Amino acid sequence: MAAGTLNLNRTDNKILRLGEKIRSYRINLNITQKQLAAKSGVSLSTVIRLESGASIQLEGLIKIIDALGLGANLELLIPKQSVRPSDYLHENAKERKRASSSSVSESAFKWGDEK
Repeated sequence: MAAGTLNLNRTDNKILRLGEKIRSYRINLNITQKQLAAKSGVSLSTVIRLESGASIQLEGLIKIIDALGLGANLELLIPKQSVRPSDYLHENAKERKRASSSSVSESAFKWGDEK
C-alpha cells in the first residue's frame, strides 16, 4: 500500500469519526438534522454528508460546531506554542512567520573513514 493511500485512509477515518461524534452530540441535544442545518446556516445535505463521514467545507464545519455550542473547543485543536529556551538567548527575538526547510550541510568534521 502506498504511503499516500495510507494517509488518505487515516484522514477518511478521522472524518468518519468526527461525523459520528457530531451525530451523537446532536442526538444527545435532541436536535434533528434539519434543525441543526437551520441553526448553523448550512444546508441539510451538508449536515447529512458530515454525519455520514463525507468531507465538507471548513466553513460549514465551523458553523455546525458553533451551532452545537462547541465553538470554544476549536481553540484546543492547535495549542499555543510555548517559548523555547533558546528564544531567551536573543533579547529581540521575533515571532516566526514562516517555516524554513532543513538544510543538510557538509560538515567540516570527518570521522576518519571517509575518503
